[in-house]
Amino acid sequence: MALNSAKMRPPSRDMHFDDLPDPLLAQLFACVPARHRRRLPLVCRRWRAVCDAHPITWQEVYLDFPKIEANGKLYKWCVERRAGIQRLKVVTNTEDDWLAVHLVLGVLAASLQRLTVRGRGSGVGMQSVAWLSILSRLKALDLQYDDTDIIENCAVLPVGLEELTLRCWKWNRVGWLPPSLPRLADLRRLRVHGLALPLTEVLGADTLLYLTSLTKLEHLELKSGHINALPAGFTALRALTGLSLLYTSVLADNGLRPLAGLTALRELDLSESAVTSLRFVTNMTGLRRLAVPGNDISVLPEGRYLQSLQYLDISCNSLLDLPSQLTECTGLEVLRMDNNPFPAGDDTPLMLAHGPAFLRQLMTGNPYLREVTISKGSLLKLSHAQLRTSFPQVLLTEVGKRGEGTLRDHVENNQYSSSDDGGSSSSSSSDGMSDWGSDADHTGSDEEEWSSEEDAGEADLEGGEEDAGEADLEGGEEDDEADGEAGSEGDDLGGDHDARAEMDAINGRPARRAMGTAGRPAPLLTLPDSLLVHLFNLLAPAERQNIIPLVCRRLRVLANTASSLWEQVHLALPHDFQQTISTAHLYQFFVRREGAVRSLHVEMSSGAAWPTVVAVLGVVGRSLHDLRIAGDTQECQVPGCTAPWLELVPNLLSLELDEAVDHSIAEARFPQSLTRLELSYCGDEGLYTVPANLERCTQLHTLALQSAMFDNELTLDRLAACKTIEHLDLSNCCLARVPPVLARLPRLTSLTLNENDGLGAAAALAPLSLLTGLKTLEMRECRLPAVPASVTALTSLQCLLLGYNHMTERPPIPAGPYLAGLRVLAMSDARGLQDDQPFDLLVEPLAAAGRLEVLRINRCMGLQLSIEDVGALLEGKPHFRKLEFTADMLSDPEDLVQLRRRFPRVTFKAVE
Repeated sequence: MALNSAKMRPPSRDMHFDDLPDPLLAQLFACVPARHRRRLPLVCRRWRAVCDAHPITWQEVYLDFPKIEANGKLYKWCVERRAGIQRLKVVTNTEDDWLAVHLVLGVLAASLQRLTVRGRGSGVGMQSVAWLSILSRLKALDLQYDDTDIIENCAVLPVGLEELTLRCWKWNRVGWLPPSLPRLADLRRLRVHGLALPLTEVLGADTLLYLTSLTKLEHLELKSGHINALPAGFTALRALTGLSLLYTSVLADNGLRPLAGLTALRELDLSESAVTSLRFVTNMTGLRRLAVPGNDISVLPEGRYLQSLQYLDISCNSLLDLPSQLTECTGLEVLRMDNNPFPAGDDTPLMLAHGPAFLRQLMTGNPYLREVTISKGSLLKLSHAQLRTSFPQVLLTEVGKRGEGTLRDHVENNQYSSSDDGGSSSSSSSDGMSDWGSDADHTGSDEEEWSSEEDAGEADLEGGEEDAGEADLEGGEEDDEADGEAGSEGDDLGGDHDARAEMDAINGRPARRAMGTAGRPAPLLTLPDSLLVHLFNLLAPAERQNIIPLVCRRLRVLANTASSLWEQVHLALPHDFQQTISTAHLYQFFVRREGAVRSLHVEMSSGAAWPTVVAVLGVVGRSLHDLRIAGDTQECQVPGCTAPWLELVPNLLSLELDEAVDHSIAEARFPQSLTRLELSYCGDEGLYTVPANLERCTQLHTLALQSAMFDNELTLDRLAACKTIEHLDLSNCCLARVPPVLARLPRLTSLTLNENDGLGAAAALAPLSLLTGLKTLEMRECRLPAVPASVTALTSLQCLLLGYNHMTERPPIPAGPYLAGLRVLAMSDARGLQDDQPFDLLVEPLAAAGRLEVLRINRCMGLQLSIEDVGALLEGKPHFRKLEFTADMLSDPEDLVQLRRRFPRVTFKAVE
């Protein structure tokens, strides 16, 4: 349920990315790919401090030695962080690079647990692997090399290795496995790329016998090579759950027969391995993933293994028929069977795999089926359309004839995981490292090199300090529309209820099965559930409800069980919502969440939505603290309605009504618990008077009455009863002068009077001098000729926002005691500063503003900045941190670089 409207502004959210605590921020930084992580300290001072204070940020380091020039600084950087660096990836090219690598490994040997070596250009440059002997704590090694003798004579593999990957730079040159392999008693994952054993059967078998001693081996991958046959002792690998022989030709007949004894196998990939028979899989009752594309298989055998399969790829084979048992595989999710020579005649028993009757039977008998691929042209367009209409949850794809290269891409891009954690592939690392181990992780010219500490110091030059406190001071100068929405919908853990199915039912769509993700887990999924919930709360509600449950099983369960995700709900009711949204399911949706919803954001396009909204408030109203109802046309307003539905929300703290009611809302009885009230576009001309019953809201501190018709000051006298108001917004209210009644509000500290053209005269602003407690004043688009003289007496003023005004008087900034405490001044788009003006117009009056922190003068094109002018402006202002201007205001573009170097603590924001 989502409705896009440029006019509708979502309410501000409770959290922002900058509000996250440092430990959580550091864990997010650890999810950034290592090659890009060096840029994090350059964003702002806070990020740099977080990176330096939390070792988790540098647990994984990427070093591209061909690009590194300052090796001395690199060693110093590594020494300072050697206790925290656990994972290292190095890119080398020459022997000189390896001299530098040896020194780095000597520094990090005591803490290093994972090491990846890659080559660039013509080779790796490694001459030996004797350096492995010092890496006593190494758990994972991914080694690329260009001399096969290095590995064949290697006897120094660390005995604690749990993962080992060997990649030869020269294709099909791994003629032997390392002799020290049997010593790795804890090895759980082994990958060898390019294994080409001697054609002599005895020698090849002896080499593979090294594997039979690895009793803890769980995953084995032999890729792009050829072997004679698997040894008979292969059945000793009782712990093996995943086996891949990708593009590895098995030369001997029955060479895969030993696989029949691996009953614990869950994943088997024999892509393009010259396989002709699958008889050895019939007893693998725990097999979940079977991929055999690009072989010469003519028969898919019957067997109990079909009952446990979740993924089956039999494309590009010689199959003529499929077992009838395939239509009863209740757990099957993906079936790829294109490019097989299935008969297409009507006299075939089951219409085989290409007849619409068979496909309909297949989709009916497999409730979790979500993807099927068939050969192009095997179905008539009408049959294809009928199947897609009857089974919208299944993606039915027709695939053309594929060549060898295309098939290889297809295999590599469709790796599938059958685990229930939402995408944790068996071939991925358990600690959430980046995808260092895949072939796709090549090292191109676009990879980032290591950056010295000196680069990190450029944060002062490029970004300055993050404007953490600026939002409190600058109030309404920046539009709040970027804050996101404060409502959310989703699902709870209601039996076997499926989140996608419920949302589809509400939106009038057929139910679909949630999909698991394919391939390796994203680094984000390595975070614990508590941190993921914090992140999901930062998402817009529509994304939270429609995307999170569909990513993977783990996130769907998390979305169901994390009650905090359902404290905010977003409900959009377009013109045709009665045809597109199931009202019954909508009510059920809220009934299931009664008592959990704290914030509700409603968007409507017609008055017909009001009965539905009131019914929803009747269900969740008592638990609501925040309610926003926004319409996009005047058709949403109910004439003469005094909002009796407010009785359904007795505990409401914040209420925002935007073009959803008419001026009769002024007579409504608002809940006594209200602390914030915003009324906008109420009727054709807006409100004519201040709401009558606000005195009963004894805790009201924020009041916004926007786009009203307050041309008679008597209509504003009701404000005198609101003694608790601290923030008042009377934007676009046709004010002829500042209401004198504001002086009777003792707690008023923030006043917004934007878009009131009648306030341009000096007499209209005289009552401002009585608001001595005012800290923030915003008067944009009020035709002011200068900073009002009545403001000079406001000694408590900290933030003055006067953008989009005339500013034609000289001087535009009068002297006065208000300057001593001023911290933020905004004069953007001043019409009187468009012609050539000396910068002294600002420098001289602001000399008394010793506490000034932020100055905005963007699009004041008449002011020409120079380094000397900025230096004069900053003199005597130790707290100054941000100057915002237009880039064309600089006489020389190079001055911006000079400014950042000369004043490193100041952020110079040059907007276009």
